[in-house]
Amino acid sequence: MQIKNLILSALLGITTTGSFAQGLANDPRDAQAQQQGYYSQPYAFVQAQGGLNTTLAAGNVMKPTFSVAGGYMFSQAIGLRLHINGMNSKNGFENVAGKYQFKYINTNLDLMVNLTNLGKKPSGPFNVYFVAGAGLAYCWNNDEFAIIASKGVIKEDISNAWINKTHKDLISHSIRAGLLFDYDIMKNVSVGAEFDFNNLSDRFDSKYSGSNDWMATGQVSVTYKFGYKAYGSNKSSTNIIRRSK
Repeated sequence: MQIKNLILSALLGITTTGSFAQGLANDPRDAQAQQQGYYSQPYAFVQAQGGLNTTLAAGNVMKPTFSVAGGYMFSQAIGLRLHINGMNSKNGFENVAGKYQFKYINTNLDLMVNLTNLGKKPSGPFNVYFVAGAGLAYCWNNDEFAIIASKGVIKEDISNAWINKTHKDLISHSIRAGLLFDYDIMKNVSVGAEFDFNNLSDRFDSKYSGSNDWMATGQVSVTYKFGYKAYGSNKSSTNIIRRSK
């Protein structure tokens, strides 16, 4: 009886392995990797971006903004990114002369979902990512606002502004959602454009409205991808069976 069970178990294992190997052989990602010589996922990446930001409030002004990021795509659809964005933000008031700017750094841990790669078949060189993240923003150097406020001409509520000794700087929550459009120009390099909306503290622009502030950013990006696995180094059961033949 034990010998019979052993034989049946062996036959079942061979059948299962054969089915699994056949499934891998028919996987479009495996066929693509065989054609191009490497698997396009998973991979690590570094990213540089530059563009403009603006707060969605009266008197807002667009200012240059820059970002650096690093991350990892665990599969063809899901990845994580540490994103650091900053420079200056500039604001003003509808009925007050003069604008004021301050410095900020916005750091987020982002979930990246490749919308064009959610299915089994790879999408090709053009990809669209949904980006959602959370983190902290740090703001400082609000001296220009303090000068305008000292003139007593501001009619809006600025009682919550971060200009006194107790609240000279500001640490705010940061919640983000956006889209990244990305195109592979070669194996390791892609270019794209990203558009994000960032939810920040009501105190971010020093004007108190009773609801959180919003900052919109639009940036062009260059991404370098590395860590691809060569097709010949794949150790799947498919290749083991092919070698045995």
